[in-house]
Amino acid sequence: MSRICALLDVQVQAFRERPLEGRYPYLFVDAKVEKVRDGGRVVHKCVVIALGVHETGRREIIGLDVGEAETEAFWREFLRGLVARGLVGVQLAISDAHPGLKAALAQVLGAPWQRCTVHFLRDCLGHARKDQHGVLAALIRPIFNASSRDEARDRLSAAVAQLEGRVGKVASLLRRGRGGDPRLLCLPGRPLAQAQKHQPAGAL
Repeated sequence: MSRICALLDVQVQAFRERPLEGRYPYLFVDAKVEKVRDGGRVVHKCVVIALGVHETGRREIIGLDVGEAETEAFWREFLRGLVARGLVGVQLAISDAHPGLKAALAQVLGAPWQRCTVHFLRDCLGHARKDQHGVLAALIRPIFNASSRDEARDRLSAAVAQLEGRVGKVASLLRRGRGGDPRLLCLPGRPLAQAQKHQPAGAL
């Protein structure tokens, strides 16, 4: 068994350290806390993952690591590792709104940032009754799928107008913006909606 594990460790290490070739316009990053066995005891550790959408449209896991906690320093080191392996061409980074992660993305990649639509929608649904979830999803999802900035703004305004007075907290969330720059709805060459087809549910 130990020999099998050793062989697997070699393969995993090769996968994690492989060079990245070409450009990755879209980068999704997320983390999850898991129980792991370490030194004969079970502890909580942070598993971080990076999923890139290659310029050819192919999506792939380009980074994976385990750390003690989801800190800005840990994210910064993880992202620098991706850059050292050849990560270039990131036009948009997508993640949850973790402050340390956002800061690390800005420092290392300097790319525009957009909040993960899955996390944002979950936040919105958390402010509504269960019987309102279907209506909310039907109003919010089309905003992210808009093919242009003008269309997105129109859909956003329409959604806020319908929700005002009915689900005020959700309307306020939408009115403040969905966690990113609305201009990102129409990136040069390929709209954000195209990248969202590759977005992992919950990222992990």
